[in-house]
Amino acid sequence: MKKIAFVLLVSILVLPLNGCFGSGEDSAEVSYEEYIGVLKSLGGIKVSQNATHILQTDEGDILYVYSDVYDLDDEEYLGNKIQISGEVTEASEKGKDVVNIMEISIIEEIADESGDITIETYSSKDLGFSWDVMSNWEVEEGDGYALFTLPMYEAEEDEEDKTYETSTTMELSPVSDLDNDYFVVKVFTMETEMELAEWLAEYSPQTAAIAVASSVGEDSLSSLKVVSELEDVETYYVYRTGDVVYEVSHHNFDIDNRTYFRNLFYDSLYTFKVIPLDGSADTTDESEDSADDESSEKNYDEAISYIEASVSEIVAGADGVSQYEFVDPYYVYVNYVDGSDEGRVLLKYGIGPGFDYEVLATFRSGTYTDWELSSGTDAASGLPKALIKAGDTTAIDIMEGYRYFESGPYEFTIQYPAGWYYSGGGGHYSFSDSADGDELIGLDVLDFSIAVSSGSSIDLANGKDGKTISSGNVQGVYAERDDNSAYYLEGTSEYYDIIVNMAGSIVD
Repeated sequence: MKKIAFVLLVSILVLPLNGCFGSGEDSAEVSYEEYIGVLKSLGGIKVSQNATHILQTDEGDILYVYSDVYDLDDEEYLGNKIQISGEVTEASEKGKDVVNIMEISIIEEIADESGDITIETYSSKDLGFSWDVMSNWEVEEGDGYALFTLPMYEAEEDEEDKTYETSTTMELSPVSDLDNDYFVVKVFTMETEMELAEWLAEYSPQTAAIAVASSVGEDSLSSLKVVSELEDVETYYVYRTGDVVYEVSHHNFDIDNRTYFRNLFYDSLYTFKVIPLDGSADTTDESEDSADDESSEKNYDEAISYIEASVSEIVAGADGVSQYEFVDPYYVYVNYVDGSDEGRVLLKYGIGPGFDYEVLATFRSGTYTDWELSSGTDAASGLPKALIKAGDTTAIDIMEGYRYFESGPYEFTIQYPAGWYYSGGGGHYSFSDSADGDELIGLDVLDFSIAVSSGSSIDLANGKDGKTISSGNVQGVYAERDDNSAYYLEGTSEYYDIIVNMAGSIVD
């Protein structure tokens, strides 16, 4: 490692309080160091109060770094070989110095040989999940699992001579002959429905003993985190609701670049979402639930009566309930009124005899979407719902993976993807997958009838007349409203199925 150390001695004259001049020396030693290596991002992993990046030297040493002067995410520095000098301000708990970079010079710009590598969304209705992956990952699908093999970070000339020390106590993968890092997602179906911790204790008592509570994805899905003794395998057991559990793991073989690969795992894990199952998945454990579908249906009227009678106990100060969203078999979202304010809670409940409940999550009014998670775990996120307005007996079915939006000025409701955000007004609404992102699908209330619009006729799920048009990569769908107006939804072709689902969900 190339390193140059400098010592700065500072002499300070001290003026005594008695008014007489005297002298004394208080020496403060400040250490500056110089390193050469490749700058990489930490990707959000917290290793100290300040560190944001790592510097990997030619000798393979890892230094934690940050800078108050330079933007280390600038492509001029990130991924390139640089020379830095700066002040060593602290030592982390992992025994690494943290360097505050004060000067940078570029030694070598490392060419990007990755080609057009992009972020893509992988989804499987057989397994019931989606998450973001890189386009150069290899994907293998099997009975009850999906395997994602990552390319080596750097080619090693003597790779065949390397010996890796990895865990033998956790056999979590359907394969065992890989040298590349890989992620694997497996789906299990419980034989009998139980809590996640209880299931894990039965499935693997040794694993359950070291598991810690965690959450996964933007929807904060309840999970248990397990890290192997050698830290080469990190696993999350994710509870889907009902009797389904996901086992999501990162298996690390390239120990020198573990931080890099673990960051990729965290990036994908943050985007993990449950999506509708098509009912044909061959899961790792077979469920032999022979109950009729009707047995899972709840007596919503009875549950509503109990909740209305005890809403002030469920939420202190609540005056009443405005809406229910039931998720079979035992969840319900309750929108309540507290004076002029509104709130929302998610309950897990049971009936007979009496009414038992547990508050799993609370929500506040959102800026870009109707509700934002305030506390707890949104365990029923994205699952099919039956919406019932207070004082009404008619249930509105909400599609799995969608949520409900109501436009007061135009007196219609529509369903849109559960993880998306909306904004707008004045006859135009924008829907996006991020709070500050570009519009993915736009909805307009037009002042002319669908009868005078162009396009090919399509059938919509709500029974409304529909027409579809396209221009290049842009797809549009008209839906009837009345004799003098129509709805129009538009987006790129990759969102066409969502556009049709949204148009087919409109109720006015």
